[in-house]
Amino acid sequence: MFKDIDYEELENGFNKEEVLFVDVRSPKEFEEYTIPGAINMPILNDEEREEIGTIYVHESVEKAKRMGLEVASKKLLYIYDKIKELEKSYKHIVLFCARGGLRSSVITMMLFSLGAKVYKLKGGYKGYRAFVNKKLPLVNEEANYVVLQGNTGVGKTKILKELKKGDIIF
Repeated sequence: MFKDIDYEELENGFNKEEVLFVDVRSPKEFEEYTIPGAINMPILNDEEREEIGTIYVHESVEKAKRMGLEVASKKLLYIYDKIKELEKSYKHIVLFCARGGLRSSVITMMLFSLGAKVYKLKGGYKGYRAFVNKKLPLVNEEANYVVLQGNTGVGKTKILKELKKGDIIF
């Protein structure tokens, strides 16, 4: 069975340069928000997702699943080939959808069954967002803020450049 992994495990136990996040949501969802550095490998395009989602809500879950399977099955060879190619550059490939639900579970299980070394992000993008919201106050507590103010021409930009170089110590 493939491994469900949460973002905290990735943050604490993996070399970031060896991890690639693969967002399997539609292009529109990906454009709206994603995990920084993630690539998009959609199982459904925007129109397919909208149509299947409408059927899921208004007609039948089973009908929507069957339609999703029919549409996605045409893309499986491309997705498999792309993942196998990415494995040459990344030690850990982590797939996710919105909530770590059907889309990422099905594709991760299929890829894993075919020998791909993939993980599924527990909770999907929403799990990642919850992790960030939990960590943000802790990061904020450790930060030292400095307010730099003054009129034009007093040297604020010079101070900022020196700070960036690390030449100014407080």
